Amino acid sequence: MNEITTLLTCMHPLLDANTYRHFLIISQALLMMTGRITMLSISRWTEKGGSYRTVQRFFSKNIPWCSLNWAIAKTFLKKSRIILIAGDATTVTKSGKKTFGLGRFFSSIYSRAVPGIAFQTLSLLDVKKRTSWPMLIEQMLPKPKQKKPVATKSKKQEQPQCCTQ
Repeated sequence: MNEITTLLTCMHPLLDANTYRHFLIISQALLMMTGRITMLSISRWTEKGGSYRTVQRFFSKNIPWCSLNWAIAKTFLKKSRIILIAGDATTVTKSGKKTFGLGRFFSSIYSRAVPGIAFQTLSLLDVKKRTSWPMLIEQMLPKPKQKKPVATKSKKQEQPQCCTQ
């Protein structure tokens, strides 16, 4: 666990003291956990200072994830000479109806559109070490279904009015 704490010290200037302390507590719990990961289970695996309410407050905060990702990757990429940026989309198959962003997305594994959720990722690639550092991961939302316009047919067709004199 000391390696994680040392690694996360580069994030200290980007976060306030309480958020940084909670980040350390929660990240250590996440690395030790088994089974389903929920806010309640995270609070059960944390040490002192990681109550359920603390976990809720942490996840409701606006955290600059792009800056944090860059702070970690920068420490490892300083020694690299060739760094590439790559983007990729991935689809995770999922059944059900209540998952946010659930739709039909193309999957190259199945060679067709499948029900699931999709993500777009931008990563920095270290060519020499053959490692990837994800910088941005964003969920892609399905296109909203368009309703077809219904043609209304009246039973009585309007007859042109004739001019009578």
